[in-house]
Amino acid sequence: MSDTGHSLNGGWRVRDMASRARRAPSSRTDTAFRGFTIACALFIALLMLGITIALVNGSWESMREFGLSFLWTSDWDINKGVYGALPPMMGTLTTTLIAMVIALPLALVIALLLVELVHPIAARIIGTGVEMLAAIPSIIYGMWGLFVLVPIMQAHVIPWLQSTPLGRVPWLLGGPPLGVGILTAG
Repeated sequence: MSDTGHSLNGGWRVRDMASRARRAPSSRTDTAFRGFTIACALFIALLMLGITIALVNGSWESMREFGLSFLWTSDWDINKGVYGALPPMMGTLTTTLIAMVIALPLALVIALLLVELVHPIAARIIGTGVEMLAAIPSIIYGMWGLFVLVPIMQAHVIPWLQSTPLGRVPWLLGGPPLGVGILTAG
């Protein structure tokens, strides 16, 4: 081996390659890129601060009128002017949780199948189909749920679930089996 940094077979020695990797080039473009990146990060932070200020400013009158108890009370009486946001917030959190319980395992299984088990040509076709499903606007899925899923839930799923111990959960399956509710929305 010679001392010029090359091995006998013409490749670089590992020690020389490691020392080259440790020496980061300091050029004007790197400095400019770093400054640009910091400016973008500061812009995003200022944008988030501006959004927060706009939200507080826009909701200040309702916070002054109803107080922060608006967030954790469930009273809703139009005649008395008493309002609480707890039921809509809990509905949002519940439907999100139900959607995640359904979607997360399904997404992981599809991802593992596409990467590990399916032939590459079939994986490309299925991957394209999944991407096309992601491109469909959510209102279309909502309309599909209303016209297809609700009748199925009303006729078959909810009556069956109400006969199980899960049917005793009032916020999930309470009331008549109309098919529209937290479970169907999730």
